[in-house]
Amino acid sequence: MKNKNALLLVVGALFVALQFSSCAALMRYKCNKEFAAKKGMEDAENGRTAMPGRLEGGNCDSGGDYSASDFSKDYNYGFLKKKDEVCQASTAAGWGRADGEAGNGNRPSKTKLRLCEDRGLAKLESIFEKEFVKSFCAPARAQKLGRERAQSWQPADFETAFQPCKSNVSGLKGAYNSAYRDAMAEACTVEQAKKNGHDEAEARRPMEGVKGRLGACTVGNKAELIAAFEQSYNIKKKNMDDADAVRAAEAAEAARKAKIAEFQAGTATTTFPYQLRNYAAFCNVSGDRSFVQVDVQNSYPEQILIQGFWKISYYNQNFEKITEDRTQEAVLITGGNRKSFQKMTLPKDASFCRAEYMGRGATAM
Repeated sequence: MKNKNALLLVVGALFVALQFSSCAALMRYKCNKEFAAKKGMEDAENGRTAMPGRLEGGNCDSGGDYSASDFSKDYNYGFLKKKDEVCQASTAAGWGRADGEAGNGNRPSKTKLRLCEDRGLAKLESIFEKEFVKSFCAPARAQKLGRERAQSWQPADFETAFQPCKSNVSGLKGAYNSAYRDAMAEACTVEQAKKNGHDEAEARRPMEGVKGRLGACTVGNKAELIAAFEQSYNIKKKNMDDADAVRAAEAAEAARKAKIAEFQAGTATTTFPYQLRNYAAFCNVSGDRSFVQVDVQNSYPEQILIQGFWKISYYNQNFEKITEDRTQEAVLITGGNRKSFQKMTLPKDASFCRAEYMGRGATAM
């Protein structure tokens, strides 16, 4: 008992030491000048005026080499340094240009400029807007969107895509329509139809919705385009369906193997007392389901003869119990070994079994 208590104390001490070591490592990672400054710069760059990253220094040991106040000071340094970079006309212009080119009408980058409320925010927002409109309403963007719509057989949507634009609308529309017509001429080919069929199947989109876009093609070979699209779509879809089926079958097989292993380790394995000692038995149905085999394990050095009655329970392939019966056996097992006995009669739909030792007397029946 003393040895057991001592072992528990050692294990407990090791656990506490590991926990302390882990916490100490985390503090070393967080409680330093570089990490604090980095958190400040991240918050400033993303316009987080509430400065949430500063809270991460709250657990720094005030009695150690690096305190919470040190963290706060270095965090503020990083925050202000990045704020100086953000609150520049060049940054506002770059963010406006990027949002415009990407067609982000909700201007996600503009919200980050709120950081500059005390640095001439109105002027920076004006610069942002100017660059945003310039990029959003650029002929290059109009050409790009026109090509993309045509390549996927989508109808032209200039009015929707460029609704915010108020100047040079006719020039933009001309650039868009020209690019759309040229790209549509290239898109309405058998080769492009095959590519679109492949891509749409890969994206797992319904065939009919995309095939309907072929109405935008003005060429006379629409039947050939539809056939090419359908063939490519169906080939890709079948390949994907086959791959999905294989993965599903593998997952089902893995799940069944896990269930079998769980059953064998639990239900199929029993322990029982015999002559003041405990023994184990494992029940298994043969692969051809022609017999049941019960292995009895003797983990002791002495030979033992185990005699008596056994209850055999049978389970189907869904691990549902079918029935049970009894058998009387005498099993002589040498020390440290296992010995088996077999039962040749069993239900035809039995896939698994459980063997329980019932005792030696007639009442065991």
